[in-house]
Amino acid sequence: MTQPDSSPQKIRGRRWRWVRTWSHARRLGGLLRPHARTHKLLLVAGVFLSGALIALRLAQPWPLKLTIDSISQSTPVFPWLTLDPAMGFVVMSLLYVFISTLAALSEYWQLILLSGLGNRVLFSFRNRLFRHILSHSISFHEQHEVGELVTRIVSDTARLRRGVNGILVGSFQVLFTFLSSIGVVLWLDWRLGCVVAVCGGFSLFVMGRTGRRILRAARRNR
Repeated sequence: MTQPDSSPQKIRGRRWRWVRTWSHARRLGGLLRPHARTHKLLLVAGVFLSGALIALRLAQPWPLKLTIDSISQSTPVFPWLTLDPAMGFVVMSLLYVFISTLAALSEYWQLILLSGLGNRVLFSFRNRLFRHILSHSISFHEQHEVGELVTRIVSDTARLRRGVNGILVGSFQVLFTFLSSIGVVLWLDWRLGCVVAVCGGFSLFVMGRTGRRILRAARRNR
């Protein structure tokens, strides 16, 4: 008879999996940190652009909110505009276009900077790996196929770069954007914020389970 998923063995297995994942992430960071030290300016600029992009994404819906409130409410939402009330809608439209443009530019330059950082770190890491392989004895090269070593230097390191860029650009930015959005919604309406938090947490849980299955399939494929 099979044990249920909620058994102590399963729970301990999940805990150990998170510990191993965190351990692997720390080892990866320690492995790449020496190669990124000379590119701190690019890293700082990329982090700054990521923060700016999150702030702009949070500010982007506000012109639409003010416009909808002005249409649906009897009291004017634009009392600071002494001109024609239609001017308020023009200003909000221009503000929305301005924020959207800044967000697109921030996202573009963030991808450029972090991709450039990843390429530079990859170049330095490949050089070190190549020197390390050349430092081995002849017997080491006799025991390993040339194609295997070339795959290690070319393909595996490229996979490493994609993973690092995905963590920097995707995971952290999506996480902070989600948490910031939850904070804004809680500030506007705590009931709606709780609903969004529960639904968002459930979605992250489902995506995590699906992602683990995809990861296992990708490992078997490799």
